[in-house]
Amino acid sequence: MTSEQQEKTESASNSQAGYEALARIVPVGIFRTDLEGSCIFVNQRWCDTAGLSSEQAMGSGWVDALHPDDRDRIFSECCQAAAGLHAFRTTCRFRRPNGKIVWIQVDATVEPDEQGEPVGYVGTVTDISAQKITDSAVRHIAAGVAAEIGDQFFQTLVARLAEMFDSAYAFIGLLDPGDLTYVDSYVVYAHGSIVDNFRYSLPGTPCEHVVGKSTCMHRTGVADEFPEDTMLVDMGADSYMGSPIFSSNGEPMGLIVVLDSKPMDNIEELKPVLEIFAARAGAEIERMLSGQALTKSVSEWTQALDHFSDAVSLVDLDGRFLRANRAFYQVTGTTSEDIIGSDAATFMHADGSAPDCPVCQARLNMEDSLIVMESDHAHNPFGRPTEFTVKVIRDKEGVPQSTMVACHDLVRQRAIENELRDHRAHLEVLVSERTRELELANKELESFAYSVSHDLRAPLRAIDGFSQALLEDHGSQLDDTAMSHLNRVRAASQRMGELIDDILNLSRVTRSSMARSNVDLSSIAAAVVNRLREIEPEREVDVRIETGLHASGDKALLGVVLDNLIGNAWKYSSGETRARIEFGMTEKSGRQTFFVRDNGVGFDMKYAHKLFGIFQRLHRAEEFEGTGVGLATVQRVLQRHHGCVWAEAKSGKGASFYFTIGYVPEHQADAAQTALERV
Repeated sequence: MTSEQQEKTESASNSQAGYEALARIVPVGIFRTDLEGSCIFVNQRWCDTAGLSSEQAMGSGWVDALHPDDRDRIFSECCQAAAGLHAFRTTCRFRRPNGKIVWIQVDATVEPDEQGEPVGYVGTVTDISAQKITDSAVRHIAAGVAAEIGDQFFQTLVARLAEMFDSAYAFIGLLDPGDLTYVDSYVVYAHGSIVDNFRYSLPGTPCEHVVGKSTCMHRTGVADEFPEDTMLVDMGADSYMGSPIFSSNGEPMGLIVVLDSKPMDNIEELKPVLEIFAARAGAEIERMLSGQALTKSVSEWTQALDHFSDAVSLVDLDGRFLRANRAFYQVTGTTSEDIIGSDAATFMHADGSAPDCPVCQARLNMEDSLIVMESDHAHNPFGRPTEFTVKVIRDKEGVPQSTMVACHDLVRQRAIENELRDHRAHLEVLVSERTRELELANKELESFAYSVSHDLRAPLRAIDGFSQALLEDHGSQLDDTAMSHLNRVRAASQRMGELIDDILNLSRVTRSSMARSNVDLSSIAAAVVNRLREIEPEREVDVRIETGLHASGDKALLGVVLDNLIGNAWKYSSGETRARIEFGMTEKSGRQTFFVRDNGVGFDMKYAHKLFGIFQRLHRAEEFEGTGVGLATVQRVLQRHHGCVWAEAKSGKGASFYFTIGYVPEHQADAAQTALERV
């Protein structure tokens, strides 16, 4: 061998070694053939893709890797390329010995020798299975949902996804805007059909890692990874893939999920499919929500304005009617077909030009205005006194979008105003007459009170005095029966005097003028208790008075209230060895409510309606003294203070009297009024 030949051999050997080293590290399959198509080299990536060893691929062995349905086409393309000695590109399928199909892209070019003469082909094989699967899946699903919108779109989408993924379950869930830890399913596909929706808590689930984040994949064992997710257990789920759904401005909306009870093959290849349709689902959800919001807005606008008695219309920036309410059509005698889209200026004026029309000018100038036109106004299209309200509708940035014009017929309003004016004048006459009647009644009441005070007291004093004289001067001459009769006469006359005093007090309470101030009720209550202790120093009574209680009212009249209520509590607890009286404040029906409570004899609540009637008593005079006027007086005082009083009790268990000042609870107002009417 000559030195030149030896150099060429070494150069070729070095070139081959470098070529093979490069072939080992490139991420595609590499092959070399002679001009007849006989394989002389494949790298390891080619072997991995085809499922054959390099020895099996040599010569015509590589043909065994081709899918039988693709062999004739590939032979034809190879022959055409070889005949013309040009490069070629094609796609075909390898079928591995285990039956798995692998889509490949083949790129080949002519390989020349050192003299530039073609000696064979060198090429690459690229695995495009994932792309093929994605393209096929997208075409398959897109074909199914292309003509669908709304709910049918989502139902078809989850069904096609479950079919493509060979999965038992698929669903689309929307994030609860009120509680971002929950998802409400929008559509659910399970075992071949659409099923009922469900609500799903995100914490502790794979979906928690999807919503607002990124696609999450679990080829197998998902239930073991999330043991707290009971839904996965119920479904018997083993594999899971979920992809987030975002709005057009990037806000999380929900997720789309496929699950199955067996491991999910080709999960990496199917990931782009799910992400594509998550985006498509997000767009459809936004479209639906936008359409629903628009429909709802228009419907609400129409329904609301149709209840207005005024004629209302909406005009766009070009001066054309957008819509009008029912009253507008009734007043104008038109229909929506006549109005919608027509020119508003032409409606106001037949020639369409009204430079002096104040309503048109306000609309053109985009000014909020209130305009009154009498029936003879040149620009009034109704021929009746009308009030026009022009309101410019603006967007969030304050840019005008349209103009609303409301037309209010003043004829009826003015008639009502005249009626109200006449009615007010009539009421003033009635009030004046009633005032005179009340003044007369008050004078008569004052006269009656004077008569009671003077004319009735004199005979009573005479009866009591002469009875006492008989007892003192002639008592020794009277037997026991006569003495008893005289004592009963004296007791009756004295009781009559007490009744007269109480009636006069009740009259004064009703008629006296009020001087309002901030009244310290706690101090008044303490003063009442001190007086009672002075009268009966031998009694031991546990009295508890809440400090700092104040109310706005007449100090003297409120003193009458506490004097009566605490006095009653003192009296009706006299039989208790450990008597207890409490004055305080609580809250009932959200209002400040005062109370006087004791542990005395109490009463049966079925007689509670008699409590505040004049001369009404629930206990005999022999048991407890009194006239039956005190609680009636309390009620009158509190009614003058726009308040009320009521009681809660049980026989032998004491009583609690509650009262408000300046407020009458609804459930007590009727009872108070009824009691007042009985007086």
